[in-house]
Amino acid sequence: MDPTSITGTLIDVLKLTSSVTSKCYDYRQGSASSSASKLIDSLNSLKAVGESLLRLVETSCSDGASQFPAVKLLAKDNGTLVHCEAALKKLDVALELGDGGKRIGKGLEWPLSGDEMNKNLEELAGIIGTMKLALTADQA
Repeated sequence: MDPTSITGTLIDVLKLTSSVTSKCYDYRQGSASSSASKLIDSLNSLKAVGESLLRLVETSCSDGASQFPAVKLLAKDNGTLVHCEAALKKLDVALELGDGGKRIGKGLEWPLSGDEMNKNLEELAGIIGTMKLALTADQA
């Protein structure tokens, strides 16, 4: 995958991360503040490593040395970035605030069950770990 495609994919992941984070803040006012906070923390970690990967790719391209083999593996057709994008899209839809959102007082009812929440947190932790390994490998 060429650097431009990788950059585009990383930017898409960062945009989705921001969208899901924003929705979590909407839910944080209600009874789900603890769950929303956990997911926000995980998303902030994902955003930080995604931005670091983006800087690495952009810096490598501007230096004329587009050598980042581990990041290229992340961006393969069935790679971690594609998996990450799919997971974020699923979360984005699950947290949609449409007419189905139940209001509790001033906030909204959290739409994810405990099991769904744990599954999402574990999935994001795995993605973040893989992305950090790739970043470390390509920086070395």
